Amino acid sequence: MFKGLCVCYSVIVATYFSVAISGYWAFGNASGATILANYIGETKLLLPKWFFLTTNILILLQVFGLTAVRMPKLFCIYICQFCNSNSGADLEELIYSLVGLIL
Repeated sequence: MFKGLCVCYSVIVATYFSVAISGYWAFGNASGATILANYIGETKLLLPKWFFLTTNILILLQVFGLTAVRMPKLFCIYICQFCNSNSGADLEELIYSLVGLIL
């Protein structure tokens, strides 16, 4: 398991460093804070407007999807911490009823 985790992190690090090195090679010190900032010129856009719109929409969809996946688990944790019920069965019933109501 640990070896697999090490291989996974090494692939990720190699990927990030290859992108960073190629970005520095392409743009030098004048690179922007984000990838899309590199394609905004001083007087005009270097890419079409639809490309910027599409990338921003896809970023928002990814954030919404991530929120939809993570939120029920966090909601259950918050309910467990703030509920005053001493009975585990009542607490579990409350959690599943509230999560089902939200979903």
